[in-house]
Amino acid sequence: MKTTTLTLIASAMAMAAIAGSPAAHAGPASEKLCEAQTWPRPVPEVVGKIFDPSTKQLPAGTAGGALACWDDIRIVAADGRDAAKVAVGPQQIAFVSPSPGTPIGRNAQITVELARIDYSLPPAYHPCDWLTTTEVADILGVENRIETESIEDRAGSVDPMCIYRSPGDTAVTAHLYQPLAFPIDAKTEFATYTGFGTAQVDGLGLAAKCLTGLQGTQYRPYNEVVVLLDGNRLLEVQGLGAEPCDTLKQLAQKAIGRI
Repeated sequence: MKTTTLTLIASAMAMAAIAGSPAAHAGPASEKLCEAQTWPRPVPEVVGKIFDPSTKQLPAGTAGGALACWDDIRIVAADGRDAAKVAVGPQQIAFVSPSPGTPIGRNAQITVELARIDYSLPPAYHPCDWLTTTEVADILGVENRIETESIEDRAGSVDPMCIYRSPGDTAVTAHLYQPLAFPIDAKTEFATYTGFGTAQVDGLGLAAKCLTGLQGTQYRPYNEVVVLLDGNRLLEVQGLGAEPCDTLKQLAQKAIGRI
């Protein structure tokens, strides 16, 4: 699909909203959660996952992804240089030391060696298959054709997502956070989705809640339903036009059976 100005603006709006989600923070709350864990902890199996040297995170995993609780991460770029001293974009983890599964303390050094992403390979995930455009249009009650955009769908991603947009009307997103997206686990992350306007939602996954009155880019309000799934995963469905919880629940129900 050809990238247009409208597409870029809508994508930016969606990503800004996601960045503002309660769980997508790496601040004091995440620090306290990390500190509260039993240490030493085993090095996670992150080989093959996409890693951003500038943030030292598995993009765009909530709160930084599976390595977020360790304080000393040494990163070697694909060309052998110290990634902290050169400007390199996201790459894939080719090697990690100590080896995955090794229990280490929080202040122990982890060395991550990177390899360039092969952008010629086809997508590994197909998040826009979770909901059909007809289903989205019917649930949203819009007549415009629904456009889709798949994001974070390459091999090594920990959080594939689809943006469904109705030009001139609204946009919704379906975002799956997989196990290595979390510093600790999905259950712990689910508990961080709190605040004014949070309500429990019945009939979805292991547990679900809806958050309303959230603030996206340029203070645009949006709502979201977050679902704790089996397999240490979270599904987040956002309505960037402040769609009501019942609407977002219907979208989540459709998607869960296809994830």
